[in-house]
Amino acid sequence: MGFLRIPKTLNGYPYVFNDPVNLTDPSGLVGEEEFSEFLTEEFGNKLTLEEINRAARAMSESTGVFDALKLKKALSDPEKLRRELERLRDRLRKKSDEFDEETKETLEKLEELVKDFCP
Repeated sequence: MGFLRIPKTLNGYPYVFNDPVNLTDPSGLVGEEEFSEFLTEEFGNKLTLEEINRAARAMSESTGVFDALKLKKALSDPEKLRRELERLRDRLRKKSDEFDEETKETLEKLEELVKDFCP
């Protein structure tokens, strides 16, 4: 599974950093933890802990750990970060009908913060 034009997609192990024997995520929460860490570092002064946890859960359910790591890696490049955040926003919008009202409100608030963060 993957795309021939993008060789790294042919490797099924990046989710566990190429070490499926020692690094596993049976709970599926590693992505949530990575998103939570990113949100706390970047928006912790503007979002409550509950909002951070709610947004991280929605982001993790919509994407995964690989996207969380890409976000953190893009912090040093504002243009790359903006593109990653836009891509994530688009995925969240597609799944918005699956979220409860509180999560939708939190994601809307986060979207406004992201607009200010990287215009």
